[in-house]
Amino acid sequence: MKINRMKLASLAFFVSLTTLSVFIPRVGKSVVARRPPLAPCARGTFKNSRDTIPVGWTGPVFELSQTYPDSPPAPESYPWKAINFEKDPMAYMMAVRAYVYEGNVDPANPNKPWVVQKNSRPWYHAPWLDAGRNGREFVHGLTRELASVPGQIWKNPPQNMDLQNWAVGFYNASGGYVIGQVWCDPNKPNVGPVLFPDGTVSAKLLFSAAPLSQVPFLRGSVEWTANINSVVTDPASPRKPQVLRLLQIDIAVRDDNNKLTGWNFGTFIYNTDGGSKNPWENMQPVGLMWGNDPGVTPTNGKPIKQSWLNPQVAGLMQHYGWAKRLNGPVDNPLSSCLSCHSTAGWPRADLAPPTGASEAARLKWFRNIPAGGAFEANQASHDYSLQLTYGIRQFDVANPGVLKSQLLGILKNTAGPQPEVNRAGKPEAEFRREVIRELRRLKSSKKVRAKR
Repeated sequence: MKINRMKLASLAFFVSLTTLSVFIPRVGKSVVARRPPLAPCARGTFKNSRDTIPVGWTGPVFELSQTYPDSPPAPESYPWKAINFEKDPMAYMMAVRAYVYEGNVDPANPNKPWVVQKNSRPWYHAPWLDAGRNGREFVHGLTRELASVPGQIWKNPPQNMDLQNWAVGFYNASGGYVIGQVWCDPNKPNVGPVLFPDGTVSAKLLFSAAPLSQVPFLRGSVEWTANINSVVTDPASPRKPQVLRLLQIDIAVRDDNNKLTGWNFGTFIYNTDGGSKNPWENMQPVGLMWGNDPGVTPTNGKPIKQSWLNPQVAGLMQHYGWAKRLNGPVDNPLSSCLSCHSTAGWPRADLAPPTGASEAARLKWFRNIPAGGAFEANQASHDYSLQLTYGIRQFDVANPGVLKSQLLGILKNTAGPQPEVNRAGKPEAEFRREVIRELRRLKSSKKVRAKR
């Protein structure tokens, strides 16, 4: 039976109580295998962090939100659904921001930790992100992100140092249900393809350890203390509690009104000129993207039409994504929000083009892949959720061989241990060199345009 990828939403996207349905993008067929009914999902078994809590610690301690819904949540009335995201992306993003903030932000105590499971509308974390040297720290559950090179977050000078960045992400109940079904059996996660339902929202709070002398515009931002590396460029270095400041918030919204990819990705940056005494209100949109603008490169002169960039914060941004697609201040300037996340799946794909790739080769990473579609042939899609991909990768490293027989021999198996996963999709030292080259190129291009 031929399957229209745009109708993938009509498929049983991974496990029902009696079947495992696998969508194979390469051959365009749904392969269904009968299996015994599943027992009720096991809950509450995943680790909170990779750290040992120091003796005498009296501060906050992170607890993973892992009581995932066992049935699809009741539909909600989402305020952004009434907003045309292409015509009014600012209003769309602010509506999503308000939804994320509700019950999580305490205006009287802006630095208060977010305990998302205690919200009247609970949020959920993805498991297994504690594992590995980048794994969750114990205070707020932050995972290590890529370090920012000099001049990446702010001008150089003053930002002449590498800077550590750490983040924590979470999903609303619609997303939490999907995560809970993937991890229904904690000892054998389901690695078949998934499709998040319309209305799924994921958000991520991203903090930087940048001193104010390096990034002065972070003065007044939310401050959290977290257990992070003592050496900025060494993820294996000992960890110790240090102060971080909120720099960036990322959002991802599964929206059926988006006929290109089904996902709208946005990012916010702290703007000290926001004018509010509540620093959360000073998180202002950098932009929103709903497509990857296939075919657009930095040199062919084609305009970007599927990203909106907010001119009000342009002065804070040292770079965007490739060819001025949307990306956040700590993100890869040779990628984009949608591009990176479109690779999510198992076996995992390269998150970004290889170093030195031609513009033509890079365009593979800038396609409009529909929600639930796979980046590679013979890959089970994780529907733009790298948190699922990272978690399953860490499980596979710790439990070699457990996942290899799941997909009926149709999907390729992973060939031995995979490299350490980070948002670069390549060794961090190589990524650092590549970003420095790109920032130099962007700076040179600005000088040339200024002379014209």
